[in-house]
Amino acid sequence: MRRVADLQAARYEKSGGVPEPGVRRVYMPKHIALRYLDAGDYDRSIDWLERTFEVHDPNLPYVGCSLSGTLCARTRASRTFCAG
Repeated sequence: MRRVADLQAARYEKSGGVPEPGVRRVYMPKHIALRYLDAGDYDRSIDWLERTFEVHDPNLPYVGCSLSGTLCARTRASRTFCAG
């Protein structure tokens, strides 16, 4: 999973967040964050969740639906993204 997340992140960075001509799929920051979460890389997951907010990712309203208890248990994530 980590390799997939790294690949998606590299494609996003290279494109500047804008799809290139001929590219069929655009990976938004929320999706990249979830791949890092799946890989257990919580710090990078949080970095990409922060980017989700910064770039006004249209998936932002659904971020709370995807967070696991493991990520919310981390101090940095709980202050930023987790209610309660």
